[in-house]
Amino acid sequence: MKIIILSYGSRGDVQPFIALARRLQKNGHEVKIAAPHRFADFVGAYGVPFVPLAGDPEEISKRINDAGTNAVRIISSIRDYIFAIAPQVSRSAFAACEGAELIIHSFLFTVGGHSWAREHGIPDVSVQTFPMFAPTREFPNVAAAQLHPGALSYLSHWLATQAFWHGGNTGYGPARRANPDIPYPQNFTGLLTNPARITFGPRCCARTAQAFCRARAIGTRISMSLAISFLMKEIINHLMN
Repeated sequence: MKIIILSYGSRGDVQPFIALARRLQKNGHEVKIAAPHRFADFVGAYGVPFVPLAGDPEEISKRINDAGTNAVRIISSIRDYIFAIAPQVSRSAFAACEGAELIIHSFLFTVGGHSWAREHGIPDVSVQTFPMFAPTREFPNVAAAQLHPGALSYLSHWLATQAFWHGGNTGYGPARRANPDIPYPQNFTGLLTNPARITFGPRCCARTAQAFCRARAIGTRISMSLAISFLMKEIINHLMN
């Protein structure tokens, strides 16, 4: 199976998918990773084909850190930068998806990767390395870490999800009109219609498994990278059967 992994962000957003790609390669699949260009040598050192994407994830991290813990300020601070580089990133990412038989996408590629896959009739899997798109009362969203468990924690997840989807919707139309040469999906999917796969460590294993009623959550006593690998092996086996 030909598989493309779309991930954008810091090293922590890319490194787990190298482990995933290596495991899939050992299972006989053709895998490549599309990620920020600064990780070309890092990914290439493990023998995984790499597709470089424009932009600097350090700029995104800096804007998030400068925004503090206010979720609205965080989203606003990174919105302009992301929209500025989105055309270049989209052009390379969608080109990399051509010929793929499965698309795996992480946080910032959730909307674009999912929409492109559905339009082309390709199965896709959303893999999140932190809790997202599955509200829970057990703990708050990462953008509102100061909140205590309970109703406000649930609301923080819901608000973060709404901001993510509506933020993507806001920039999609203008980007598509301004860049007709980019093969944007004709039908933009504003909601994730397949379950998210969320990995987590053993300390929150039991509580998290109970908390995410709409997400497939698998806990492990080993590293997060291998957790994703084992999870994806199960997913690939399911798709092949």
